[in-house]
Amino acid sequence: MHSSITKVGNLTDNQVMIIRLMKNNQKISAKKLSDEIGISVRKIEENIAKLKKLDIIKRVGGTRGYWEIKENR
Repeated sequence: MHSSITKVGNLTDNQVMIIRLMKNNQKISAKKLSDEIGISVRKIEENIAKLKKLDIIKRVGGTRGYWEIKENR
């Protein structure tokens, strides 16, 4: 399910899907995100870095932790 790169506000379709999947499963891995969205793990990691930089998501607790999605974004 590879989506074309379009923007929703300042976010791409893939970034919006990453946030949606993280909201559904706060412990989701980059590999699982990659499988669900249909892009490489490397691209998932790049998108996660951008979302962190935009202060939209935060990783709590490292490898065994979970994703925190900041609301009102």
